[in-house]
Amino acid sequence: MIKDLLVSFTENIKTKTTNPFFGTLILVWIFDNWRLIYSFFNFAPTMNLESRREFISQYLDPQNFLPNLLQCIGITVIVLIGSYLLLNFSRLIVNFFEKVITPLVYKWTDKSSIVLKRDYEILFTEKVRFEKKYEQERETRLKLQDEYEKLEIKLRAKEQPKSNTGKQPERKMSKYSDLIKDPKILDGFNKMTDIVLNKRHVTDSEMTALMLRLNLVEKVTNDFRGDYSYRLTAEGQKLREYILEKEISKK
Repeated sequence: MIKDLLVSFTENIKTKTTNPFFGTLILVWIFDNWRLIYSFFNFAPTMNLESRREFISQYLDPQNFLPNLLQCIGITVIVLIGSYLLLNFSRLIVNFFEKVITPLVYKWTDKSSIVLKRDYEILFTEKVRFEKKYEQERETRLKLQDEYEKLEIKLRAKEQPKSNTGKQPERKMSKYSDLIKDPKILDGFNKMTDIVLNKRHVTDSEMTALMLRLNLVEKVTNDFRGDYSYRLTAEGQKLREYILEKEISKK
């Protein structure tokens, strides 16, 4: 119980003293009544207890204490207003030099090391616009590529004699059918096909290692950073045609 009261009292005192207004008020009151504070610790040895009480009561008498307190509050308000005005004025000076003067100095002395924010925002907007346009064109090209390959397969199927239709060796068909039944292989092959069509360089991974082991892709070029571009092998091309035929037959 007593411990809780002490903790509450301590926290209350800490809150009041750290508050800008009350902290400033305490300092102003101490400064204005320094004689009283000083006297607490430096009473003359010749003064008796009654004299000391009389001296302190003069300061704490309501007729003297209240006007003095109001005066201290007024000074505190003025000090706070002046302090915040000076702080904001100093911040104005700092921001003016950091945001206006310093960029101009860099622009005049070393144009290659700094770009104005306005120019940067214009370039950034253009970059975002080009990236969106590139993604849209890439998706369109992929769709056209798929449509072209599907039409090519249909055309080849029509050109083949009817007697040869469905004459693909059973073992080959079974092999491709088994491959696409595995979701990991099918997903990895579709991703590698996208990489091949976009002519991208990618880092070696578990997916690329699996495609290499299955002889579905082969490495082509190295970009000197450890990334490689790939292309479909003959087996990979046949598997892609098989997948496209399956998609066409479903439609």
